[in-house]
Amino acid sequence: KYSADAIRIFVLGSHYRGPLKYSEEALEAAQAGAERLNRAYSRVSLKEEVPQLPAFPADAGLRLSIHGGIGVGDGQGQESKGVFFDVDPQFDFMDPAGSLYVPHAEDIIPRLAQLMAFARERNIPVLSSADAHAPDDPEFKIWPPHCVSGTRGQKRIKETSLPGALTIPMRSGPFVSPAKWPPQIIIEKDVYETSANPNFDTILEALGPRRYVVFGVATEYCVRADVLALRERSKPVDLVVDAIRPITDEGGREALEEMGFAGAEFVTTADVCK
Repeated sequence: KYSADAIRIFVLGSHYRGPLKYSEEALEAAQAGAERLNRAYSRVSLKEEVPQLPAFPADAGLRLSIHGGIGVGDGQGQESKGVFFDVDPQFDFMDPAGSLYVPHAEDIIPRLAQLMAFARERNIPVLSSADAHAPDDPEFKIWPPHCVSGTRGQKRIKETSLPGALTIPMRSGPFVSPAKWPPQIIIEKDVYETSANPNFDTILEALGPRRYVVFGVATEYCVRADVLALRERSKPVDLVVDAIRPITDEGGREALEEMGFAGAEFVTTADVCK
């Protein structure tokens, strides 16, 4: 009755620390999610060459062109309701010489640059996560040392750095919404989830109701963690599937299944920048 993909999505939808709660309704929802994901997979490849997807219908994906785009001040008094959220485009992840290089990450740099330029042109707020580890970070028992604060590896690639950016370090401190929102807020973290930064929820609250457009690396780790954190907070999420990269194809596929089941929509750079 239910496909193998639906069973996988059903299992992935349960928290690893909690019991697996069986119901026909949950399995039917997982089946619908699996069918939606398979339709998306028929239009996109996770390999090095990523074809352009056809435009999503008006009732899917970004749903932002209805109001003439997502930029602040579209000439018709429309207020922006979009936020770009770029995840960890740092030297150690993006460059083949980086200590924790994500395979083919450099291939998405032109799309990252296009998204950031679009945000700047349209005055769209940008939230940017950034790994910022201490030299003796416990995470280095799992991964090679990477993105150590103050090193070359921790720096963001230039294509995703906007002038006038505000950096929020990984420590408690009252975040006060600025009178003029900076073009980019860089939120530092030392774990997968940007939500671990104690200022994260305050920043989201200051932004108000928004739709989050997410892209970056790596799909099955920090991208997944941030998408799920946003969905747990009932934030609408559009995942730019041609502007992300996984460490492994299998891990990337499983992460996409989980994010899709959590309610993230799949879009492309062309869908966003129109």
